[in-house]
Amino acid sequence: MSARYGGAMTPDVGAAPRTPKGARTAARILDAATTVLDRDGFGGVTLGRVADEAGMDKRSVLYHFGSREALLLRVVGTVGDRLAASIAADVDAARGADPADAFVAAIWDAARSDQPTIRAYFALVGGGAESAEVQGALRDLNDGYERLVVDLVQRADGAGAGPPSEAQRRRGALVVLVLRGMLLELIERGEGPGTADGLELLRAIIRDEAPACISHRSG
Repeated sequence: MSARYGGAMTPDVGAAPRTPKGARTAARILDAATTVLDRDGFGGVTLGRVADEAGMDKRSVLYHFGSREALLLRVVGTVGDRLAASIAADVDAARGADPADAFVAAIWDAARSDQPTIRAYFALVGGGAESAEVQGALRDLNDGYERLVVDLVQRADGAGAGPPSEAQRRRGALVVLVLRGMLLELIERGEGPGTADGLELLRAIIRDEAPACISHRSG
């Protein structure tokens, strides 16, 4: 995640020092692991499959990441950073526009253009229960997105950079909840009336125009 939205999702836990060549190799391994996660699910992410996908020896994967769990922890961070970078860039490019419109357009464009990463995220959510460290990294990722959303909520309210109010935090949490449901809808059924209604609901929540019964139940 960009520095503006809370810093990296997870630490760089690779076992090898990061020379420029090592950084390129590590990035190649992370791309391969994300592809395997999307294709084969959480349980299908083995070091051998990742090595095959990356076109290298399994020992190289171990050298750069040390273990399957260390690799998965970095995959969590990679998934989060990819989506956050896309969202932050689009939102910043739309500075001066309606914050609700800018945020919703940015996050939906990121989801539509990178569905393999979205599927990889849900594979991590579904399989991460077997690893407390992966679960913790996913919680950190979700907390990071909630901070991003609360920042947008504050901007929509015309608020400064101070601490958000409880109502703003609740709206941010509700946006994240609705968004996760919409992303599942997107990867399972594609775009349709459900996602269109969801986009309108997201804009309304950010603008604090959602029905009172929804706002009150979000906390």
